[in-house]
Amino acid sequence: MEVHFETMDQEDVRSTFTFYKQGMMPIISEAIGWDEDFQQERYQNRLHPDWFYWLTQNGQRCGYVCYKYTDTHLHVHLLILFPEYQRKGIGRKVLIRLSEEAHRKNKVLSLSAFKNNLPAIALYQSLGLQILSEDDLFYDFTSVM
Repeated sequence: MEVHFETMDQEDVRSTFTFYKQGMMPIISEAIGWDEDFQQERYQNRLHPDWFYWLTQNGQRCGYVCYKYTDTHLHVHLLILFPEYQRKGIGRKVLIRLSEEAHRKNKVLSLSAFKNNLPAIALYQSLGLQILSEDDLFYDFTSVM
């Protein structure tokens, strides 16, 4: 089944922090500890509302993606799937579509993952994304042109 991308309005974007927190809090808590104020401020000030898209399948919202274009990259900031839609191949479909879009525009796909987010890392590696760099907390992945 196809996954569709739908633009969000400003109010929708504000509501997405709840889903981010639900999905990322366990990972971030384990890695560095969860600081609610810091996370909210960073989420609201680092991510531009135009970068957010609802993900829908069969007319149902199943999550969202936040990505932007740079001169050389299509960079995925967030891919959040609602719990009932996880591990059903939706994330794979989204990343394949974004990778194909990046390739058509002569860009590489890039994204980062906390090192303790093993399901995400496994997905990215299964799609052929390669670790470009790393630090104590993150792997930075990229596609190969």
